[in-house]
Amino acid sequence: MVEQNKEVVFGEIMKGQDTKVVVSLSSYNSKNYVNLREYWKPENKDFLPTKKGFTLPVDEPQMVDDLIAILQKAKMYLEKL
Repeated sequence: MVEQNKEVVFGEIMKGQDTKVVVSLSSYNSKNYVNLREYWKPENKDFLPTKKGFTLPVDEPQMVDDLIAILQKAKMYLEKL
């Protein structure tokens, strides 16, 4: 479990010079969550989170495996286009 009210960032995907998607794991009220959130960078400031994104509760590690499997299916579909 992640320390209560802490966030562990696993990666970032840049969508341009001033926008990125951050993938992280957090804990709140003794529950773990996977977060995919878009951040933007105002001029001369650090990146800030936006409302764009989602938080998925992951009570069991299998839920993360399920999410990965779904994303892999989406990738395979896109590769066929």
